[in-house]
Amino acid sequence: MENTAVSEAALRASIVERLNAIHVDITDMSGGCGQAFSTLIVSPDFAGKNSLKRHRLVNSALKEEIAAIHA
Repeated sequence: MENTAVSEAALRASIVERLNAIHVDITDMSGGCGQAFSTLIVSPDFAGKNSLKRHRLVNSALKEEIAAIHA
C-alpha cells in the first residue's frame, strides 16, 4: 500500500503558490498521519467572494492534495 499522506509543509507550499496566500495556519487534526487538516488562509484572491466561492477556489486549487487526503 502506498503512502498517500500529505505533509503540512507541502500543503502550505501549495496554498501559498496557488492561492497567493499572505497568511496560512495549518493544524494536522489526524494526530500526525496527514489525513485531516484544518486551515486558515488569508489571500487577496478571496476579496469580494462569499464563503462558498472561497471554498470552491480552495477546493479547485488543492484538488490533488484533497484527493490524496481522502484516499
